[in-house]
Amino acid sequence: MARRRNKPDPSHTPAHPSREPRRKGARPTPRQQQAVPRSDDVRRRLAHLAEVERLAQIGSWEWDIANDRVTWSAELYRILGVAEELEATLAGALELAHPDDRARLRETIERAHRDRMPYECEHRIVRRSDGAVRVVRSRGMVVCDREGRPLRMYGTAQDVTERRQVEATSTARFMSERRRAADAVAQSEAQLRAFAGKLRSARESERTHIAREIHDELGQALTALKMDLFSLRQSVPEPLRDPLLRKTDQMASLIDQMVDKVRTLASELRPAVLDNLGLSAAVEWAVRQFAQRTGIECALDLPRESLRIDSDRSTDVFRILQEALTNVARHARATRVDVHLRATPGELVLEVHDNGRGISDREIDDPGAFGLLGMRERVLPWGGEVGVRASPQGGTSVTVCIPMHHDTPGAAA
Repeated sequence: MARRRNKPDPSHTPAHPSREPRRKGARPTPRQQQAVPRSDDVRRRLAHLAEVERLAQIGSWEWDIANDRVTWSAELYRILGVAEELEATLAGALELAHPDDRARLRETIERAHRDRMPYECEHRIVRRSDGAVRVVRSRGMVVCDREGRPLRMYGTAQDVTERRQVEATSTARFMSERRRAADAVAQSEAQLRAFAGKLRSARESERTHIAREIHDELGQALTALKMDLFSLRQSVPEPLRDPLLRKTDQMASLIDQMVDKVRTLASELRPAVLDNLGLSAAVEWAVRQFAQRTGIECALDLPRESLRIDSDRSTDVFRILQEALTNVARHARATRVDVHLRATPGELVLEVHDNGRGISDREIDDPGAFGLLGMRERVLPWGGEVGVRASPQGGTSVTVCIPMHHDTPGAAA
């Protein structure tokens, strides 16, 4: 009698079909054998997962979209401060968010649900158990069916409160140290500027003293020498006078040259017109001297009334004018210079414009341009500004603005 074979179940298709059916009672191969975890293994793995979540302060959640049911892991129950028996809807879960963050969290979840995209959001919660405000970093993703309809969302939520507190403390400490360093740098710069102002003031005083000594002592000595030379010439007997006439004339001419040189040197050190007649007269003198020395045409616009300006401000403006004219002679290749000086009740303005080649941005920002740097340093103690730019019509314009009612550098120091 033939053995009846069992018909195969047409509804079952094995993942790896074999040519011969497995004999009943045969031991499965390792590939065919599937390990089914025992209940105690499952409990052990779940306990391990719960412990890992507790150590990392990360809880997991799931939202059943069709039934609008939200479930949390044990750690997330603890983070939220709610009882583990609590079952919530999405709206109820959102009530645990901080009122100021609730709308943003709801919008983030709705956008992820609508776009079928993962999301990540950091927000605050108000813990139900003690009312403490905690910072939570939440991540989630959407699971869809074959037709692309969202079935559920699941994700994690991590308590990052302590981390954010440490970061905030570190940031506050860093900002405090940064402000302290900035204040120290600002104080150091202020001290250096005050010291530089003192040096400039001392240098101007020394220049004034040297110019006065050269003009008075050396000038008077040369004048006396010339008078003695003429007296000696008249006292020489007539037979000897003619042979010495040419020599004494040469000596007198040399003395005149020395007198002119002394006057020029004294004026360059400290023009007496600045101390005796004021800033307007000194500007006019400097522009005329520049025109005579360089041959460049100069136009001058001065206030009709005399300016009442203290000596320190007048000195700084005059030195800036000298530096601007020197730059024109050296670099501008100009044929004309316009100088304007005007004063308002609030500020003093000096403008120097030439029709030369124009200054470039690279030259303006050049750290080695000590002339421009010196201009800026002279006005900083007064709270003033120096603007140097290439004019659209050609050439270079230098504009100096100094407030009239500002503490002197000495007072500020």
